[in-house]
Amino acid sequence: MKKLIMVIMLLPILVMGQINVDNNAVTLGGTVGFMLNGNATQWNDVVVPATVTRINPTVARPVYSYDSLALAVIRDSDSSDIMYYQIQMPHSVVYSTTAQCNPHFHYMQYAAADTTFEMVLMYRIRTIGGGQSAWVRLTPNDKTEFAYTSGAFHQVCEFPYIALSNITESSYLDFKLYRKDAAGLPATIRFLGFDVHFEIEKLGTSDEYPNH
Repeated sequence: MKKLIMVIMLLPILVMGQINVDNNAVTLGGTVGFMLNGNATQWNDVVVPATVTRINPTVARPVYSYDSLALAVIRDSDSSDIMYYQIQMPHSVVYSTTAQCNPHFHYMQYAAADTTFEMVLMYRIRTIGGGQSAWVRLTPNDKTEFAYTSGAFHQVCEFPYIALSNITESSYLDFKLYRKDAAGLPATIRFLGFDVHFEIEKLGTSDEYPNH
């Protein structure tokens, strides 16, 4: 009986190939097999924890703290304490002219004044089967995603969204993240990790190396 009910529920999708609910659309078939359209897309992320962050080998900083399980990002006016990241877009990423991603990092906040820092994020896009863009510079647009309460507080610092107009699946995003602010500000940021939120619309692609 349960199986029959399930078949009846899925019948409109199986017959028409698409079901729409409140501007959300789920499509079966075609080249991708399963597609989320409109407002049905979901957010996911690619995470690079502090334990595997690449640092500047010349200065060997920032230093990883095994006590706090975080990178100690100190103030550095000459921007030599650079953290390097490469993120590959998964096959599930949204492919559209309005696609975008949200880069940000997680850190530990210990007092209200701990947010008076200035970070710089440089990024470029390397399109698979194509070229690479020039480096673009970003500064935070929200250093406190959550309202600080007290004690050791897990906080998020966000940068502006990055436009990914028709970015091909498996393309790379390169990042360089460093601290650049004036003297007299908090000496250390307990940096937990860097990650990027992006929208997904499908389970994957039928082509191993998509070429739109």
